[in-house]
Amino acid sequence: MDTDRYKCVLDERNVSFITRNPQPELFAKPTLCVAGLSGTVSGRQFINSKQIYTDRIIELACDNVTNVVKEAIACLINTAADTSGVNSLLKSTLVDQFLDAILNSVVQKGCLLADAIAMLLSNISREKEGASKLVKVLTSGNPPTTFDQLIQVMCLVGYNQNADYNFLAPFLSNLSQVDVARSFFLDKEKCVIQRLLPFTQHESAVRRQAISTILKNCCFETGRSICG
Repeated sequence: MDTDRYKCVLDERNVSFITRNPQPELFAKPTLCVAGLSGTVSGRQFINSKQIYTDRIIELACDNVTNVVKEAIACLINTAADTSGVNSLLKSTLVDQFLDAILNSVVQKGCLLADAIAMLLSNISREKEGASKLVKVLTSGNPPTTFDQLIQVMCLVGYNQNADYNFLAPFLSNLSQVDVARSFFLDKEKCVIQRLLPFTQHESAVRRQAISTILKNCCFETGRSICG
């Protein structure tokens, strides 16, 4: 890919082209170009170099045009694979609204982008700062989604015919870095560990490894036992 050819889309002089617009055809192609740009190391470095670029992509990810949202989410998955991309996302003034939106969407039955959103959540929460931010959202007074909902959705086979939800497992695994999340996993009344144990034998290596990591992290929780 000729990275330089795509950088002009995000140049400050042209950044308005990837701003939400009532005419989707005016920004659908630029959004596709930005997603392509995020597929290279130099492209991600360029996107992460200025906060306004991440902010514009987040705006598009909150749009109501599916194709535009799909490309914006794909772009954020790529940029959030790098620490600088996660930092840029967390610094955005739109981050609270955005996290509320994607946490709400990922558990919606029939959501077409559930797996992509789960992958994005996994990338955002990979390091402790992102994990702590998401735990804070999930445990707020009026959360868009709860820990219980995430566990239920991941455990229910066929809940969403458009998604397998395997990447919810590494997302939850990443959250287990945070003590509040570990307390949830170890809550005897909720029987979360018991519900997760069967997935250590799941056909998906992604899911198996993530569940094993949750169990390992919970084993180091002082004064609590995964055995009840």
